[in-house]
Amino acid sequence: MEHYGIFRGDTVKMKTSLYYAAAATLCLVSTTCMQAQTAFPGNPPITPRWAYEPWVWEDDTHTTASSEGLVTNYLSRNIPVGVIILDSPWSTSYTDFHFNSAAGKQYADSTGPAPQTMISWFSMNTGNNNTQSNGVRVVCWMVGMVDKTTSQDDGGKDPPNVEDPDYPSVLSGSNNYALSDPDNGGNQLFTYWKGTAAAIDFSSPAAVNWFMGQASNLLAMGVSGFKVDVSDSYIPATVQTTPGSVFGGANITRAQFTEYYYAKIVDWLGTQSIIWNGSNRTNEGITIARPWSYQETGLNGGTGAPVSHLTAGWCGDFAGDFAGFTTQLTDIYNSVTNGYSACGYEVGGYNGNHPSHDSLLREAEYAALMPVMENGGSNAKYHEPWLWDSSTPPTGSTVFTDTVSTYRYYATLHHNLVPFQFHTGVNANLTGTTAMAQVDTTTHRHLLGNALLTFAVTSDASPVNTGSNLVTLDFPSGNLWINWWNQSQTYNGGSATNLNYNIDTAPIFVRAGAIIPVNVDNGYTGLGDTNSSGKDTVLMFPYETNQMVYHRPLGDGITYEDVTISVAEGNNGSVQVSSPTSRSWLFKVKTFAPPQTVVGADAWSYNSASNLLTLSKTGAAFTVSLSPLLGYGIQTPTPPVIRSLAWAGGNLVLSGANGVAGQPYRIITSSNVSLPIASWTPVLTNTFAGDGGYTNSLTVNPTAADGFFRLVTP
Repeated sequence: MEHYGIFRGDTVKMKTSLYYAAAATLCLVSTTCMQAQTAFPGNPPITPRWAYEPWVWEDDTHTTASSEGLVTNYLSRNIPVGVIILDSPWSTSYTDFHFNSAAGKQYADSTGPAPQTMISWFSMNTGNNNTQSNGVRVVCWMVGMVDKTTSQDDGGKDPPNVEDPDYPSVLSGSNNYALSDPDNGGNQLFTYWKGTAAAIDFSSPAAVNWFMGQASNLLAMGVSGFKVDVSDSYIPATVQTTPGSVFGGANITRAQFTEYYYAKIVDWLGTQSIIWNGSNRTNEGITIARPWSYQETGLNGGTGAPVSHLTAGWCGDFAGDFAGFTTQLTDIYNSVTNGYSACGYEVGGYNGNHPSHDSLLREAEYAALMPVMENGGSNAKYHEPWLWDSSTPPTGSTVFTDTVSTYRYYATLHHNLVPFQFHTGVNANLTGTTAMAQVDTTTHRHLLGNALLTFAVTSDASPVNTGSNLVTLDFPSGNLWINWWNQSQTYNGGSATNLNYNIDTAPIFVRAGAIIPVNVDNGYTGLGDTNSSGKDTVLMFPYETNQMVYHRPLGDGITYEDVTISVAEGNNGSVQVSSPTSRSWLFKVKTFAPPQTVVGADAWSYNSASNLLTLSKTGAAFTVSLSPLLGYGIQTPTPPVIRSLAWAGGNLVLSGANGVAGQPYRIITSSNVSLPIASWTPVLTNTFAGDGGYTNSLTVNPTAADGFFRLVTP
């Protein structure tokens, strides 16, 4: 059956144009970071499938040409892109939800396609090798302010320093939708990094409907959500609500308002349809907002959106160097500790110290195993992988040759993992857990779902000239961990080791027993090739018997169906599927010996170099029998044995077990046990039963000399 989950909106990455080097109060991951959120209780919402694709954006030029050019530069190098953010400024005023498309402005007809044409260009752009079959989604920046003046601090790109035409109306009579400062004579003009403005009262249903109602035109154009920035931190610690507020004009704290600010935008989106590729899409609009961030709570650090209303998390503005990497990790892990699920990483930071070649790639490697992987900022030239490989690199004189290929691998891996990411997000919604788990700020370690383990490499290569880095790894207890790069190499849970990682490899491990659904449409990560496109690919790392209920996405939104997938290793192994609908499946099964028999597959092959069995099967409910299947629990087959001998009706009855189902065997006899097998006398030939057992009745001459019997295969 189809499931629709709990939808309270979606999230889309955002940023401020201020840069903060560090939090005023740095909260390490612990229970002391936990902040109660009572107005909007609930589990994490389901993030639409499309939001798990790689995100990009730029904050230098803000034009049609620069936006389309950015996406083209990625796709032309076969680097997948699923989302682009149009950051501020894109509108005629902050925030009036109208593209600045007047003559001579960023999105004017004279400099490129009009906004509608531009958004249509993104939606239809499928990229090379059809890596993005549903195009590139568009997300627009916003804040909950109506400007009186504009600071023009973005290098002249800001809207003109004029009053928003709606500013007087939000302060007048029955349409008074703005918060007041009760400790400052009821002042309704607040200063934030974009200028001075009235702050919309998001605890008032009428104010929300009026303000967000202006965004309806964007959804009709194909915009899929909003990057909701941190304007809530710029209001006083105590504010007076409007008469139409659910608080009835009473005073509330900034923390109370913050919850309503983020939650009510999400709730409004949940009532809207998006026009995407000519069709109405419901429950696909999102916001990207702050989980735990040092920029919340008046820039003192705290929680932003309620856990129940955050479908994509963005912790704030950080430097792009290794120091910024570490600081961003801390806020992400604080977010996970506070119960946020779909957290994201901003590759290369926002501004301040720019990323180096090494920090850019190390951050991309880490972000690939995060729910949201986003690359963009005000130092655009340092974010773009192809520039590091050019004859004029962003900094220094070293021309690299590995940046595009390395970045492509990890962006593609993130794209491959979209089905697993979606499944993990649904599981968080159903169980109240988080997509990331066992976060550790000391070792910079986390699990993605219950299957993948990664460690962040947060320092420059040492020694620098080798491009490698010695990383201390401690493995979570209770599991066997498989090295992603050498899958014959395993580590026991609870153990620790040091391994060296070149700049193009990251510490990635797989839990033995994991079942990982992936989306594969090319060969860049080695998980398949172009022939995999359109098939449901499943990676299997068998350990005894494993099963998952896979929440398989149906389309780009939040609907899904439950599919039970299991794999059992042993002499009589199997892969089983029970699905509501027939699918074309491709299983990549790790097994350390080729099966002697395969029953139930449409086709199969075995690669002895990688110990990988590939099975293809189309169907809804089926079993593929594999004899044997030797995974990480049984890497060598158990030989058949004779379990019992008995006399019955003058015959000798032999029975036993551990055979390979359907495989032939022989029973041979000799009066001299020391003779070579070739000299023994055949008695019978048979095949093992479906459970690997056998029983045979042998006619024996009781007057003959002593005899010995032996079972041999084949």
